[in-house]
Amino acid sequence: MKALSLPTMDCQENEYWDQWGRCVTCQQCGPGQELSKDCGYGEGGDAYCTACPPRRYKSSWGHHRCQSCINCAVINRVQKANCTPTSNAVCGDCLPRFYRKTRIGGLQDQECIPCTKQTPTSEVQCAFQLSLVKADAPTVPPQEATLVALVSSLLVVFTLAFLGLFFLYCKQFFNRHCQRVAGGSVQFEADEAAEEESLFPKPPGQETSTESPVSWAPGSLVPSFSLDSPALFL
Repeated sequence: MKALSLPTMDCQENEYWDQWGRCVTCQQCGPGQELSKDCGYGEGGDAYCTACPPRRYKSSWGHHRCQSCINCAVINRVQKANCTPTSNAVCGDCLPRFYRKTRIGGLQDQECIPCTKQTPTSEVQCAFQLSLVKADAPTVPPQEATLVALVSSLLVVFTLAFLGLFFLYCKQFFNRHCQRVAGGSVQFEADEAAEEESLFPKPPGQETSTESPVSWAPGSLVPSFSLDSPALFL
C-alpha cells in the first residue's frame, strides 16, 4: 500500500510551512522587536520575537526585521532626537555651511552638502553663511556711523553755502566791472569829442553867437543880411 503524497505548493514571502505541509503566516512582532530569524517563502517556522539590536529600531507590528537608525552627523545635519528601539533618530537643519539640494519636484535630499561659491543664491542656508564669512571685515559701531553721517551732512551744508556766497560775489564783481567799462566808454567818447573840437576850432563869434545870419528889417519884406556873416561868402 502506497503512502499518500501531499500536494506541494509555494508559500508567500510572509508564510512558512507547518508540520502538515501547509503555508502559515509568519509570526508578527510588535514595535521594538523582530523575529529571531527570517521568515517567509516556506522557512522560519521556528522563529520567535526578540528585541531589536543596538542602533536599530522597529516602529510597527510585522514580521520584518528592525531597521538601522539614521546617523545625523554622517549626513551633515543637526540631531534633534536620539534613536530608540521603537523610533528612528530625528535630524534637524543642515550644519553650518551645509545645505540640502532641492529637486525639481520640490523635494530635498536627506544629506547636506558643503556650500561653495557656485551654490545658488536661492539656498538660504548658504547665503546666510556666506554673508557671515564676508562680514569678517571690521564694521563701524552704530555711534561712530551716526557721527560720520552727521559730519558728512555738515560738510555738504557748508559746501553749498560756500558755493552760494561765491556765486553772489562773482555776480557783484561782474556787475561792477561792466559799470566801469560802460563809464570808461562814455568818458572816452567825451574825450574824443573834445580832442576833435581842439583840432578844428570854430570861427570867432560862431562859438558864442546864436543869432541867425539873416535878419528881417522892420516893415520890410526883404531880409537884410549881415556883412559879418560868413554864410554870404560861401
